[in-house]
Amino acid sequence: MQANLYKKNVNYFQKVLNKFLPYVPRIYVYGNFLDIGCNTGSLLSKLSAEWVKTGVEISTEAYKVALKNQNIKFHNTSLENFNPEIKYHFVRASHVIEHTIEYDVFLKKIYTILDNNGYALLYTPNTKSISYLLFKKYWSQF
Repeated sequence: MQANLYKKNVNYFQKVLNKFLPYVPRIYVYGNFLDIGCNTGSLLSKLSAEWVKTGVEISTEAYKVALKNQNIKFHNTSLENFNPEIKYHFVRASHVIEHTIEYDVFLKKIYTILDNNGYALLYTPNTKSISYLLFKKYWSQF
């Protein structure tokens, strides 16, 4: 469903990503980046080439669209079943944790795959947030 929403609004989402990515704090300028629930890989495709980019997406439809991106590894699985051979410097999970049954398992998994000096950024829906007020019907993509 999100993949279909993305297809219908691809230009809009690309414009929004292009406007907001420069404001993302530069904690690292390179390293291993994992996007959990990466959908079609839009955010990963916008990161610089210095990153080793990996996406985990449970939706087979979105995963198939994501595979069109170059130089990004995608895995069609849940985080709980994802077993990487590397540690990640930055892990992002946007609007994912609320879909898990066992939050503690999800968070422990992030902890185990995170580099000792790594960062995890988790978003969860909040209809009182500024992003909801700004994006309204497109909010689910952020």
